[in-house]
Amino acid sequence: MFKCPNMKISKYLIVKENLSEKDSVERGRDLFYLCGKCGDSIPSIAKETGGCTCGNVFIDKECFRLCVDDYANFKIIRTK
Repeated sequence: MFKCPNMKISKYLIVKENLSEKDSVERGRDLFYLCGKCGDSIPSIAKETGGCTCGNVFIDKECFRLCVDDYANFKIIRTK
């Protein structure tokens, strides 16, 4: 498994929160997925398969699939 270049982003706008596994999740060059458990931010359009440090958020690039264990600790953000 490759490791995504996770970032700690301090200034951001929340695009969407309080999601569930039934919701569609946006992707975009300026959008990131924020893990509320470890604080890692993962690009929504990942260059490699990988996830956050704690494993709550994972992107499978090959299958274009996002996996989130705990949606209560997941947000879509845009950097300021």
